[in-house]
Amino acid sequence: ASGSGSHAEGFNTIASGSGSHAEGSYTEASNLYSHAEGDNTTASGLYSHAEGYSSYANNVGSHAEGGYYNGSSTINLTGNANATTYTINSISIVGSSIATNLIGLYICNGPSMDIRIRVIDQTITNGVVTSITLSETLSASAISDHQYYLYGGTVASGYSSHSEGVYTFASGNYSHAEGILVNASGEYSHAQNEGTIAQGQSQTVIGKYNIAQGTNSSIANTDYAFIIGNGNGNATENRSNALTVDWNGNLNLPTGNFSSIGATLIYNSSKSNTNAIDIINGSSNIFTVDWNGNAYCYPETISLGAYVASGILTNNGGQI
Repeated sequence: ASGSGSHAEGFNTIASGSGSHAEGSYTEASNLYSHAEGDNTTASGLYSHAEGYSSYANNVGSHAEGGYYNGSSTINLTGNANATTYTINSISIVGSSIATNLIGLYICNGPSMDIRIRVIDQTITNGVVTSITLSETLSASAISDHQYYLYGGTVASGYSSHSEGVYTFASGNYSHAEGILVNASGEYSHAQNEGTIAQGQSQTVIGKYNIAQGTNSSIANTDYAFIIGNGNGNATENRSNALTVDWNGNLNLPTGNFSSIGATLIYNSSKSNTNAIDIINGSSNIFTVDWNGNAYCYPETISLGAYVASGILTNNGGQI
């Protein structure tokens, strides 16, 4: 405990910031009034807090919690000895073949962790991390054994950000990430559940493996305010959205089935179509909405009485 008024307890703990507190094993609280606890946690931001297993809070007022080591997350590296930047030959994180953010994670040589070095920078090519920069160099003997394990994974690097879970990243200012393989990179954004990305400013994303959209520090009316993802993997081709809402309030639904009534929803994006929305049963329309917002139903096919609003919903042009 080298900081003024600091406190360190446990095994190999460092409290170097004034008023800082480090406890547990391999924890470090290096900034003013920072707090690190657990195993291999780092609180390097002013007033930051890191807790759990290999959590990393490195910005002002940031909070990271959770994280873990498992033997299934691996990375294969090549490069020159006594360098800090290495090429990634292959990577697997919790069963996923592609990772988009490794900053703040550690590489280690197995459960003994004789080698444990933090990733401090990365290069992304076509949405995939292709090389990483480490906080320390690797020796020739370490390079020859180029298969490493990745561990940790809650990183709060945005100003006043909060990250919790496993392999979660809150990199946007005031952002919040929770779950597993989650990334909140937009300012004031929120991402949760599995594999979600909240890339836009003030954007909320839930579900799993959505298609990322938006700009992290600005908003256009056509950007998505809310996304529900329904993809099945981290690769671009495996990502999809079940529903989006843009900042104009438009609800966007993909073409799909209304299984409860045996009908199909068609959302037409081009005005070359007569209607903006068609619900069909076989070859017949049972409900349509034209581009002026007028809604029409055909009750001889299906009852939509619960959706009738006086003067808005009509039957073949006649009010019902």
